[in-house]
Amino acid sequence: MKFRLYGIDTPELRGEEREEGLKVRDIVREMILDKDVIINSYKDKQEKYGRYLANIIIDDIDLNVWLVENGHAKEYLL
Repeated sequence: MKFRLYGIDTPELRGEEREEGLKVRDIVREMILDKDVIINSYKDKQEKYGRYLANIIIDDIDLNVWLVENGHAKEYLL
């Protein structure tokens, strides 16, 4: 199952944003690797690529909010 982080936009892994996109991807991987995470999915909400929209919670931290607050993502609503 694939998810898009709800309410945020991160740099793309292709094109001009690739370097920053890889950095953010690696930060997220490190944060969730070998951790218990909670995925709050919006059951009937999928974006244009078929990914479910979700918030991810790690150790009581909302990853979506954390990424915005730490400058790794921008708020974005579909």
